[in-house]
Amino acid sequence: MTKRFPALILLASLALSLTAPVTHAAPGLAAVLKGRNFMSFSEADMKLFINMAETTVASQPDGVPVRFNGQQAGVSATMSVARSYTRDAYSCRALTGETTVNASTEPFTLHYCRDKAGAWRLASSSSP
Repeated sequence: MTKRFPALILLASLALSLTAPVTHAAPGLAAVLKGRNFMSFSEADMKLFINMAETTVASQPDGVPVRFNGQQAGVSATMSVARSYTRDAYSCRALTGETTVNASTEPFTLHYCRDKAGAWRLASSSSP
């Protein structure tokens, strides 16, 4: 029993280190990016989309549209910061847009908030 205890502490600390550091953050991207189109993205396109979303939130003024073209044929998205707001004393931005996969279009909304260190973190989303 005593030999298992250090392993349990290690596993518990690893699990804690993988969780989001701010209280307003939602579960991981798998739980947040839902909808048929997101499920059809390749891993490479998902990484590109997330990078584009994070760059848009961090650097674009409200209302300026950005277009994303995926690596796989028929995958694209448009997005823009719909509004900037404050939630629980954190600066937040709502990113809205549409994903398109093989001519099927779906809307999405992603909410990002700054953490205590100033980094933008995905807080929540809504999509069909």
